[in-house]
Amino acid sequence: MSKKKKIGRNDPCPCGSGKKYKNCCLKKEIQTVDLFWRRTREALQASSDALLNFAEKRVGDWGLSVAAGEFFFCGLMILWF
Repeated sequence: MSKKKKIGRNDPCPCGSGKKYKNCCLKKEIQTVDLFWRRTREALQASSDALLNFAEKRVGDWGLSVAAGEFFFCGLMILWF
């Protein structure tokens, strides 16, 4: 079984451009990862907003306030014991 050789930042880029890896494909990889996490955060925020809107319609502000109080109180009780 052969191990994949790790590419160093200052090594020639494996794409064959003749540039250093850090000035060529490494930047593209970083941009791809950043885009993934940005889209993940946006999706998480959108789903959180949708869930909160649903809960507000279902139980109202008072119900959300009671639920939040119970949630935090139970969390503190678990940490305390």
